[in-house]
Amino acid sequence: MTAPEPSSTRRVTPALATGWSQRRPAAGREDGDRGSIGLLLALLTVGLMAMAGLVVDGGAALAARGRAADVSQQAARAGADALLPASLRTGTPDRLSVDPTAASAAAQQVLDAGGVTGQVTIAGDTVTVHTHVTRRTALLSAVGIDDVTGSASATATVLFGADAPDPEAARRAMDARQLDGRMGSPEEVAAGIAFLCSPQARFVNGSAFVMDGGMTAV
Repeated sequence: MTAPEPSSTRRVTPALATGWSQRRPAAGREDGDRGSIGLLLALLTVGLMAMAGLVVDGGAALAARGRAADVSQQAARAGADALLPASLRTGTPDRLSVDPTAASAAAQQVLDAGGVTGQVTIAGDTVTVHTHVTRRTALLSAVGIDDVTGSASATATVLFGADAPDPEAARRAMDARQLDGRMGSPEEVAAGIAFLCSPQARFVNGSAFVMDGGMTAV
């Protein structure tokens, strides 16, 4: 008579029995991780929106300043061209003088045509125009900045014949105002015009394309 074989038993070690509970993170830690990631994503989103706003609306601010500079120069020249009729009949260039009423009206007409606000100041034979251009922001309005403003000023003086400054000195002064220390060439301006007329610029619409070497941006 043979003795019955002992039944096999499976031994469960304490490590296996409790392993799941040891590896499972606590519920409070999971919630803390989720909160940290959510806060990080919120900060990154705000930062990216701020950077995009600076790029997009910063470009709008530069365009506004360029527009203000362009219109102020045109208005100042128009004002300086409004001379007193009596001074034109004297025959002596040194007696040319600006008609204050006509000069102010001529400069204001240029401002109105350009849709720009500004102030016109006349002192003797000199006309100075200060302009302000406001543009609505596209992205910075989300942080309370609803618009950006560009301001500029220009002065025009009545000159005639020998009273005009030395052309070479005037050219050197203009060169010194440029970031590159030189005036733009006709080929560079023509290249910009060719781009605007090309199919590559078909999505460029309603924008000011300033080609002044960055003079109005500083």
